[in-house]
Amino acid sequence: MASAGRLCQPVPASPTSTLPAVPAATRVVNFCLKAISQDKPNYGFHTNLNSGSATEYLVEPSFNDHYNDYTLDTTTGVIRHSAIEDDLQLYAPAPYGEGSPDRPVMSGKAPPSAAPLLCSNPDGQYTRGSLLRCTATGHGASGQSYTYDHFTYDPTTQLWAIGLEGVTSNGKYSYDIGIFFGGADCIYDNGR
Repeated sequence: MASAGRLCQPVPASPTSTLPAVPAATRVVNFCLKAISQDKPNYGFHTNLNSGSATEYLVEPSFNDHYNDYTLDTTTGVIRHSAIEDDLQLYAPAPYGEGSPDRPVMSGKAPPSAAPLLCSNPDGQYTRGSLLRCTATGHGASGQSYTYDHFTYDPTTQLWAIGLEGVTSNGKYSYDIGIFFGGADCIYDNGR
C-alpha cells in the first residue's frame, strides 16, 4: 500500500538583517578650498577670507596664512564656515544678469536676495583633491533667472568670483575648485 503523499511546505524566507542601516554622510567637514587653474598649468590658487569685516570677499590669503575650514552639507550643497556654521555661508550677491557677468563669492549672513553657492561632487566623492561643481542662481530686475556656474579670478582686483553661464570674461582666469583636508594643503605656499 502506497504511503500518503506529503504536502509541500513553503521554504521560509531568509531572515532580514537586524543590523542598523548606516546613513550616508550628509556633511563634509574641515576642508579648505583650492582653486586649480585651467589657464595656468601647475598653478594653484588658494582661497581665503579677506579679513576686516563681517561680510567678506574670498581672496588669495597672505603668505604663510592658513586657509579657512569649511563644512559642506551634501544634501543642500551649502558651504559654511566649520567654526561658525550657523552664521556664515558662501554666496554670490546681487545684481544678476548680462550686466553682471561675474559675481564675487562672499562669506557672511547672506541677505534674502542673495544666491547661495550650491556645490557638490558629481561622483559623490569627497576626498583630497575632489572637485566641486558649484552654481549660484539669482533673479534679475525683471524676475528672469540667471545661473552662474564657473569660477574666475581677476588678477586686478584679486577677487574669486563665479561667472555667468555661457559667458567668458576677458582678462580673467578660469578655475576648478578642489577640497583639501589640513596639513600643508591648507597653508599658503606662494601659489604652488
